[in-house]
Amino acid sequence: MAVREHLPNRIRNQKLRRSGGLIPLFEAIANSIHAIDELQVSAEDGRITVTIDRDKSQSDLSALGDATYAPIIGFTITDNGIGFTSKNFESFEIIDSIKKQEIGGKGIGRLSWLSAFDRAAVSSTYRENGRYYHRSFEFEPSIEGVVQHVLAETERPSVLGTTVRLIAFKPEYADRVPRQPAAIGRRIIEHWLTYLSLGTCPRIDLVDSQTNEQIDLRALFKAEVLGASTTTSFEAKGEAFQITHVKINASSKLDHRLHFCAHKRTVRGHALEDLVPNLTKSLSTEDERPFVYYGFVSGDFLDRHVSNDRTAFDFDTEDSELGPSELTGKDLMAASAGEASGFLSPYTAPLAEQKSERVRRYVFERAPRYRHVLKHRSIVLDAIPPAASDDRIDLELYKAQQKYQAELRAEYQRLLAANDTGALEKKEIETEFRKFLQEWNEAGQDALAEHVMLRSATLTYLDSKRDVQESGKYLREDVIHDVICPMQSSSDDLPAESMNLWIIDERLAYHHYLASDLRFDQMPDDIPGDGLDRPDILIFNGPIAFAEDASSYQSLVLVEFKKPARRDYDEDENPFEQIARYVRTIRRGNAVDRKGHPINVKDSTPFYAHIIADLTPNLRTQAESYGMWVLPDGEGFFTYNAPLKIWMEVYSYERMIDGAKKRNSTFFAKLGLRS
Repeated sequence: MAVREHLPNRIRNQKLRRSGGLIPLFEAIANSIHAIDELQVSAEDGRITVTIDRDKSQSDLSALGDATYAPIIGFTITDNGIGFTSKNFESFEIIDSIKKQEIGGKGIGRLSWLSAFDRAAVSSTYRENGRYYHRSFEFEPSIEGVVQHVLAETERPSVLGTTVRLIAFKPEYADRVPRQPAAIGRRIIEHWLTYLSLGTCPRIDLVDSQTNEQIDLRALFKAEVLGASTTTSFEAKGEAFQITHVKINASSKLDHRLHFCAHKRTVRGHALEDLVPNLTKSLSTEDERPFVYYGFVSGDFLDRHVSNDRTAFDFDTEDSELGPSELTGKDLMAASAGEASGFLSPYTAPLAEQKSERVRRYVFERAPRYRHVLKHRSIVLDAIPPAASDDRIDLELYKAQQKYQAELRAEYQRLLAANDTGALEKKEIETEFRKFLQEWNEAGQDALAEHVMLRSATLTYLDSKRDVQESGKYLREDVIHDVICPMQSSSDDLPAESMNLWIIDERLAYHHYLASDLRFDQMPDDIPGDGLDRPDILIFNGPIAFAEDASSYQSLVLVEFKKPARRDYDEDENPFEQIARYVRTIRRGNAVDRKGHPINVKDSTPFYAHIIADLTPNLRTQAESYGMWVLPDGEGFFTYNAPLKIWMEVYSYERMIDGAKKRNSTFFAKLGLRS
């Protein structure tokens, strides 16, 4: 026929994806099922045998071992169906034949044979007009297509049927097909599970030519499916669908999936992990048998829209250009996942409850900043897997919090706009605004609660670190320094939340630049100082522009930590002279900023110095010798150095920590924290 002249081009245009190496096998099995149905053989009497043909050129296949199989070079499919009668052969020769249209046949399934294999060989025995015939031929990607065709009358055979050999598996397809018989068997089961579930599928045996292993796929299906399948109906955008729910033994190492079917055959699958909340790797039945879920979705809509090669559907998966009433793949996926979720709810509900309790405990004990998220956006729980780590829980809560706060800001702008234009009645605005303020305030309260809890934990940690350790020695001052502000860093390196300057003075958080344990020559160009001294903490407070080409700082702050219980202060290690040396270094600096403008630390610019140390007798003597006055509470000393404009205080670690506790005591009390 003329259409045969186009066969080579048609095969080239019949693009079979590389992962579709088993599609030709599925098509051959489909032909066998249809042949058995056409002969009206019962499902119990129908028989299909699929043999895995392997490369036997290797000298000793047994050396491959039990778990390794020789490469697959083809498949042989034998059935006891009606055979290649005259009508069936005529249909085979016509591309796009409509003979099987009513049962979903596209008339091109055999073209996939020649996409993945070099050729196919067919041998068939059939009965026609009271006589018996044997037909054989090869099918190849040539202009003729069917070659070496032999037809002869034969004696009455014991069995009617057809054998199809798919020969010379192309490597680009063969390499992506599993070699293990059990894995291939499960792929066949997945493809024909609707037939298997309905009990209308003939027996299919899978035989391995290397090991002679034989698998009854119907028996494998029955062994791995737990209980009877359940079918329910649903609608999506006015289209009717059915979904068959199947529980499969989890030992089969599958994952939960939705399968979309056409003409009782699986076309494509989709993992359910991100579509149904609270799924674990396997679920448990009422009698505690682990299972995975398969949902098989079918309907006239899918039958009408399956692609010619039965590997996809031709309706759009995105709804950006479609009208609101048109069904998209996204719509169908959501509706199908909803049906699956409903079926699985008795098995996922206990997991959801346990997860919810765990997340709430995490929030209330460790992350109170998310309490308002759980209250107003509890749907975030659906995004958290039952076995999620604390890090995953925090990540999902954080994402939900950011989205929620963006929604609150948008709502605030909407209410303001509505109020300005009078689009809503005033009473309605007030009601909405009150609701908005309640949620906004709760968000702020939760963030404050977390902030206060962190402060309490930080002070508790500091308390423990300043005490005498088990060795009988005190920790070095750099341990405490790191708690207040990490060493060898600057405010350019650190986020504000990693600095605990509030322990010394709340006002220190508002600064222009901070250097922690950096030499002057390691600081930015716009910071004055040319020496190698290394202040523990140096803070520059807001530059003030007095003229276009000159600037200065409001003030500078120096913080020095001394080792707890230190007793060896002498003239060279006098902390007060150390502070004075730093100030002199800074005042005589000749640095310029990044634009080349001079940096002015004016003579009138004040310095504030905090010296934090245990008030040992030696240090008290040094302070008195320096002319310092005792602080009113007796826990330190202070002085003002007029020539250098330095206000200087020295006080104990205990006073620093106790002062921070007192400043935060009201907040601690509100949260029931021990100060």
